[in-house]
Amino acid sequence: MVSFAVWGAVINEVIPYVISAVGWWVFIIFAALNFIQIIPVYLFYVETANRHLEDLDILFASDSPFAWKAEQEFFEKKRALGFTSNVSDVVHSA
Repeated sequence: MVSFAVWGAVINEVIPYVISAVGWWVFIIFAALNFIQIIPVYLFYVETANRHLEDLDILFASDSPFAWKAEQEFFEKKRALGFTSNVSDVVHSA
């Protein structure tokens, strides 16, 4: 929480100078940076919606930081533990 406040203060202090130096391009830079943030979210954030709390222990026990690898290991561990043989039973769609 402190980091959020510190970086918020830095941005509030720096941005007026950047806007006066670069002009409206600063908003294009912000848009590009926000768009680039999609990449780490896609790669590293595991979807936890519609999962049981007990399944999250298995899901986050993965050694891989990548989401798709964690999902793959999750299904393998679920099958090894004998919970289900059908993938559609593991992930409940809303």
